Amino acid sequence: MQYAAEIKGISYCYPDSTKALHQVSLSIPEGAKVAILGANGCGKSTLLYHLNGLLLAQTGNVKIFGSEVNEENIQQIREKVGFVFANPDSQLFATSVREDIAFGPRNQRLNEEEVQMRANKAMEQVGIKNLAERPPQNLSLGQKKRVAIAGVLAMHPDILVFDEITVGLDPASKRELFEILANLEQQGKTLIISTHDVDLAFQWASEIVVMADGKICATGSGDLLRDKELVARTALETPQVAEIFSETSYRPKSVTEAKQIVNRLDEKASIL
Repeated sequence: MQYAAEIKGISYCYPDSTKALHQVSLSIPEGAKVAILGANGCGKSTLLYHLNGLLLAQTGNVKIFGSEVNEENIQQIREKVGFVFANPDSQLFATSVREDIAFGPRNQRLNEEEVQMRANKAMEQVGIKNLAERPPQNLSLGQKKRVAIAGVLAMHPDILVFDEITVGLDPASKRELFEILANLEQQGKTLIISTHDVDLAFQWASEIVVMADGKICATGSGDLLRDKELVARTALETPQVAEIFSETSYRPKSVTEAKQIVNRLDEKASIL
């Protein structure tokens, strides 16, 4: 199996002596949709920061497509791993949306024709071509998120990492964001998100990673979140769909699947 990312025994302690990660190991297959869950302060963001060299492992190592992340190859790693921060203001700084998105490709020393082609395509992918000349600082949070994603997409990464992907977004913005993710999935990208939203993770992810106290408690399919003991121990909640059907033999993962089950039961009841 080809792994997009391999994390082996990494630990990290911040300068203020906060121990954020303790001997964390994780392998992420190429093309996977991974959701990392856990309470505030469990180490989710710190773990994600190691994937593109924002932080370097103090013990252990991180490999991206077999290449170890270190000071010598950070530029190459960051071209493979695009990172979208929880707060888009952390990565938006140019005077226009177009210039913000063009910054990454220019930094890759591409010619200006290629830079503009990538910027236009990225804006089209996330539906913001009409915002091209607007100052990013004047946009809504949902629009800023899309600009930040477009800036990452313009660099053509193979892995996209989203820290606290839905923080501050209204329902419409969330739907738009996951339409973008669905398109990226079709392109074969490896997608890694951190989130508090158990319902979102349960429905979307091909692999769930549950963290607590700087350690990985469990990895597996969404069915992990049906484990009430695990959910309680890690300060999470059981997904609503799983909770509703917990006393039955049915195992829907989404509202759509739940409705299909209810409709079939209604049909059987009407026949009887």
